[in-house]
Formats: sequence, structure tokens, C-alpha cells
Amino acid sequence: ETINSNNYQSIHEESLLFYNKLVNCDNESLNIIIKQALAILNDALRLYGPKQVMSSFNGGKDAVVVMHLLRAAMANYINSNNISISDKRPQFVYFAIQDEIPEVLEYIQQCEELYSLNIKRYDCGIIQGLEEHVHSLSKDSNDNYPTLAFVLGTRKGDSNADGQDAFSPASSWMPVPFMRVNPILKWSYGQVWDFLRTFDLPYCKLYDEGYTSLGKRSDTQPNPYLLRKSAYQS
Repeated sequence: ETINSNNYQSIHEESLLFYNKLVNCDNESLNIIIKQALAILNDALRLYGPKQVMSSFNGGKDAVVVMHLLRAAMANYINSNNISISDKRPQFVYFAIQDEIPEVLEYIQQCEELYSLNIKRYDCGIIQGLEEHVHSLSKDSNDNYPTLAFVLGTRKGDSNADGQDAFSPASSWMPVPFMRVNPILKWSYGQVWDFLRTFDLPYCKLYDEGYTSLGKRSDTQPNPYLLRKSAYQS
């Protein structure tokens, strides 16, 4: 479905309202980390510009938190700085993986429709997909390697979190240069779920079936002790 200028404005206004809900959150522990995350995203938008800030959306809980923070931060940044662009939505990319869980793909589609997300899909994996995405941006900017900020859902304790800060350059082995932006780096597992439930944000139903993380069907199994009985109650 084609989105016209009126739809863009409606999407922008809804995201702006959500931003106001975030900054006025009465949960004291959440309020602090939310404002810190929004400040990091505001810096990314200020330094790189709205069209050069992107995020990956794979349907996982951390990606969901980042998606909502980014759409709110971008709406506020555009509104506060009187930036005139027709499509005020942030850019998201989805890098396909083999043997993806169908429920995850279904959830991504639901979010895309519910929040009118601007998602570009790549079926070639993250390395080649990222390179193709950057090259597509370079055609628009006439720059071989446009300065890009990639917002991630990396958190402390993740295997790749060591040595990272709110802003960390991409590893040298990546095919294209970019700045990693980590707005929820210091968030705990519990704070992620507190955020989603405080703001009544939908998440992939597999989490209620005992899954703690989402990946391939072949290597992702639920933990029966974490199953929420309410998920099966009518």
C-alpha cells in the first residue's frame, strides 16, 4: 500500500505522542534509562542526520525496544529542529536467515503494518546485505561510503558487547565502515521486559511459549519452565 503525505504526517504525530509518553514515564528506574537511550539516539541523529541513521529489525525483544525508541527519537528530533522531509520514518533493514522461525516472520510483518515501518529486506545475510544497503545509499548521496550510524540492540553480557560504548566504530573486518550506536547497552534483561510491558507493546508470541531468544528453527528451543500459561488460555 502506498503511503501518502497525510499518512506520513499521521505516523509522525503518533510517534511524537509516544515520545512524550516515554519521557514522562512514572517508573523511576525506567525513566532514567529511557532518557539516556533517547539522548544517545538524539546525538546519532544530530551527528549523522535522519537519513543516515538506520537499525536492524529481526523481531527479537531487544530489536523491538530499539525500534520503538528510534521511531520516538526521530519524531522528536525532526519536530524540534523543524526538519522538512516527506517520509519522517526511520530506516530499518531485515537480514534474512536460513530456517527462520515462521512466527518471527509473522511478527515482523505485523509490526510493519501496525507501525507503518520502513523496512528494506535482504535475503543474502547480514554481511552482503549491509554492503548492498550502503551501496544503495551511496547512489543517492554520490558518496562511495556515506557516513552511516547503525543502531543496534546490543546489551551488556552479549558476546559482542565487550569493549563497546554508546558509540563504537564497526569492526575492521566489516565490508563497509559505519558507526555502531548502542542505546540500550547498559539495560538488563529485566529492564527490556519492564519497558515492553509498561508501555503495553506487542512482542513475538514465542516468548510466552518459553523461548528466551529467537533464531533458527533448527537451533532454537523453548524452555518449558518459562512458558506462560496465559498464552494458552482463551
